[in-house]
Amino acid sequence: MSDSKPQVYAEIIELDAGGEIKKSILEIDVKKDSQQLPPEKLGGTYADPRIAFSDLLKFYSSNIFHKRACNLKSVMIAGLGWDLVTEDENKDEDVDYKRIKAFLDNPNTHPSETFTEICYRAQIDYQAVGNLFLEAPRNLKGDPVELFHVRAKTMRRDRSLKRGYWQLQRGKSQEFRAWGQAPTNPIKNEILHYYAYDPEDSHYGIGEWYPALAEMILDRNVVEYGINLFLNQLMAKFIIIVEGGQLSTSAKASLKDYLSNNFHGVKNAGRTIILASDDPNVKIRIEKLEISFGEKSDPQTGTRSVSRDNVMAAHGIPPRLLSVIVASQLGGGNENEGQLKIFKNTVIDPEQSRFEEFLNNTLIKAFGEHKWKLKFNEFDVTNLESLSKALGDLVTHDIYDTDEAREELGKQPREGADIGKLTNQLKSIRKSLEAELE
Repeated sequence: MSDSKPQVYAEIIELDAGGEIKKSILEIDVKKDSQQLPPEKLGGTYADPRIAFSDLLKFYSSNIFHKRACNLKSVMIAGLGWDLVTEDENKDEDVDYKRIKAFLDNPNTHPSETFTEICYRAQIDYQAVGNLFLEAPRNLKGDPVELFHVRAKTMRRDRSLKRGYWQLQRGKSQEFRAWGQAPTNPIKNEILHYYAYDPEDSHYGIGEWYPALAEMILDRNVVEYGINLFLNQLMAKFIIIVEGGQLSTSAKASLKDYLSNNFHGVKNAGRTIILASDDPNVKIRIEKLEISFGEKSDPQTGTRSVSRDNVMAAHGIPPRLLSVIVASQLGGGNENEGQLKIFKNTVIDPEQSRFEEFLNNTLIKAFGEHKWKLKFNEFDVTNLESLSKALGDLVTHDIYDTDEAREELGKQPREGADIGKLTNQLKSIRKSLEAELE
């Protein structure tokens, strides 16, 4: 029996002719391979994601808060620069350090495609569709010699999970190997695939914001509703009621034509209709139709705010970082600082560490045995905290008022702030006059 297969013994219990128990031992060979069921084989070369990447990217392009959240998280995770670090006591830059750094300093022949820019673009794909792809050619020794970002929407994974990846673009296809399939055989470049785990898909990941998809659809419909309302008068705003008579067919046609030509579009807003009748018994009145949608009959306020907040919640990002001012937090400097710390500690730092680990275990490890690891620069909240504290002290000592401090932080003044400033100015004038009279 081969040493690579563990020996497992099963105890067989039987009864002999006299009813006595007899035992025998049966030796069984068990393979080390996983016993999980393989992905379904539905035919074809590659597998499509359960939600098309192109469909997911439509929401990235159409929802401003979703797009800003994706870009902001990408910057914080991989767009602030990088360094090579070691846990070894000797921090001197050795030959391995110089070799790896030379590669990361010039990942390919395009000068604008720095390692930071490549990772930033890849992270946008990851945030928007839950998958990112990097192409890494190697030399005959197995060392990475170049690195490229591959747009996620063009990539597909082989259905069998064995052959590798396919790029589909403009009716053409290009096959790539999966990372580590043939490191010293550079006939086909390899693909590094990093993705957010999706329990419903064996081949691809999906963004953590996906549960907010319905909110984005609702928000988009509200926007289109508003556009159609102004351009095409999506719903009737009023009804014309004739009592004691009726409009003739020609009169109806004329009125319809008049309304179509004069009450359609933004330029015709606010026009007046004049209706008259020669018959004193005929009464014509106009009744307004109310539209109830969202808060205060305005689809552009409450409904959009709820959708916006749910999108931000799905990303786990504080409103302050997306320039959203929440009324209940206007004076809560300490609370905002706490939110930034929680966001960094619970969202950015874990994802940054996970991405670093992925690259260190693949790209950086490919340079052989060495002591160096890739480390992305971290998002620093201390400067913002220091500024907030300093401004708070200035407000406390009446050097700044609250709204001047808010302006320094890039925030809008509070509602009624002009009146407050005028009051302060009058108080200052009064103090000056009183001092002169004394």
